[in-house]
Amino acid sequence: MTAEEFDWSEVEVLILDDNASFRNLVADVLRGNGVRNIHLANDAGAAFNILKTSRVDIALVDFIMDPLDGAEFTRMVRNGTDSTNQELPIVIVTGDATKKTLDIVLESGAHDFLVKPISADGLMTRLHRTLTTVRPFVRNGTFYGPTPLVRDNTTKKTSKPGIGVRTD
Repeated sequence: MTAEEFDWSEVEVLILDDNASFRNLVADVLRGNGVRNIHLANDAGAAFNILKTSRVDIALVDFIMDPLDGAEFTRMVRNGTDSTNQELPIVIVTGDATKKTLDIVLESGAHDFLVKPISADGLMTRLHRTLTTVRPFVRNGTFYGPTPLVRDNTTKKTSKPGIGVRTD
């Protein structure tokens, strides 16, 4: 089943980004693809309140925010004693696609990442993959998160924004 065939109507998405324009743009893309349950948060505190009161299926989280960035937020979701869903699928969005940043994102326990600028197709494909790919969680010291994605050697690489996949 592809992202286009997926029934998004019951999926609850949390968008955590301190940029209102980006939050609203992503929400519009999600609504245009059938997502009816969207929660918007401009900081980690608001996002944690949403997680405590709503059944969120997946979170789309900006990397650069204050006072907590996306990686810190992810670590708190994964390891916080008051976290309501330690295995919440989290996709971090970043404009910085350097190896250092991507290592930080994945080492935080995020499921995946998207690189800005994102496309509507790239967003929906990434969310679909994250929701439909079963990945057991592992704990190793302070790390708690999903096992790494396994590269499918039959998949062709693409140069479209928002489609890059880190597999190493």
